[in-house]
Amino acid sequence: MGSQLNLPVWSSLLALGSVVLFFVGLALDVDTVISLFHERNYVYMGVSIALLLISSIILQVISFIWYSEPDKNLETTVETFVNNNGFIGMLHILQLGILLRLAGVAEINIRNIRQKERFQKGEVVFQNHEISMLNLFKKCMGSAPQVILKIVRTVQEQDPEPFTVFKIAASLAFISFSVLFNQDVCRITLKERKKKIPSAVFFLWNLFVIPLRVVAVALFASVLPFYNLVHFFFVWFLLFLWAWRQKTDLMEDKRGEVLYRIILGVIWYFNCFCGTNGVTKVKRNIYDVFMLLDTMLLLGLWFWRRSVESARLNPLIVNPLVLLGVLAALYFTGFLLKQLYYWKFHPKCPCFRFEVEDQTPQAPLQRSPATMVDSVEPESVTPETITELQRVTSAEKRMRKMALNFYG
Repeated sequence: MGSQLNLPVWSSLLALGSVVLFFVGLALDVDTVISLFHERNYVYMGVSIALLLISSIILQVISFIWYSEPDKNLETTVETFVNNNGFIGMLHILQLGILLRLAGVAEINIRNIRQKERFQKGEVVFQNHEISMLNLFKKCMGSAPQVILKIVRTVQEQDPEPFTVFKIAASLAFISFSVLFNQDVCRITLKERKKKIPSAVFFLWNLFVIPLRVVAVALFASVLPFYNLVHFFFVWFLLFLWAWRQKTDLMEDKRGEVLYRIILGVIWYFNCFCGTNGVTKVKRNIYDVFMLLDTMLLLGLWFWRRSVESARLNPLIVNPLVLLGVLAALYFTGFLLKQLYYWKFHPKCPCFRFEVEDQTPQAPLQRSPATMVDSVEPESVTPETITELQRVTSAEKRMRKMALNFYG
């Protein structure tokens, strides 16, 4: 038995917007590589291509794992055709698996807008959730490093092109949009949801905080590139260990779970993301304090390095103290918006829309074993629990876990 979820038109439009922005972001990445080639900056071009390939390979692996699940539902025309002809594996090897997903998401959301269908087991919702997760992975593993490279080049140029500055700003906005889309899909699971105001506050919070982190890393990399690599791997490893300590259980496959924890460490390096079980206020505060101190360290080292070697480095187009003041204002604004969101808009006792067989449609869903899925204790598992778990697809379990991580 599955969940019959009807997707609002607003969410379908948001999903289609994410598909468009995916291609726009891809075009910006390709444009960066072409620009570096024309400038004969082969070192940066090689780094840019390597980052794109690594992120693409990881995304294709995750996508293929999800397509390979035995209970995967394929209701779109393009995905059904590719699956029936045995091309799914080949497309992922050719790095085209994500394009297949994007085509499926576009088709299923257009059908939802035109016909307002209810797809079996809420497939329209689960498809959107999977692409939102993959889009978020791409933005943090591929787009964010690309933005850092662009900022480093801009800082090193005395007269940056306005279009380059626009591309940097657009890329940062796309990263924040990917976080919003993932949160919006999870919000579908709530019975009562005030969509527009919480989504706007959530988006603005990330729009102020994420650029601060990316710019801080880029400024540090512009003066100490080698130490920036050391810093990234050190902080990422700490975050990876924290994810391992939290015992994440998003993936059905153990090797896929290790890969997810690796990705989660990269996401946490740039942005707060509820990717583990039992995310509490204390854990959020620990993360916020740690990342604030780390960002202040990066900016402090950058300012010190520029002061020491100001004669050797190209002058900035803005005063360093003014830049630090602007970044501090951005963080303070984002921090206030985040506190506003958790104070006024974040559900404190959420009721989820996933309904099980033994509940009336009017009764709010409690945290039953079917909702908690793999989080239940072994001794509490009963034959009824096993039967209920068998009715839930892997895609639905992933979405339930992510919803509980964020709203539970």
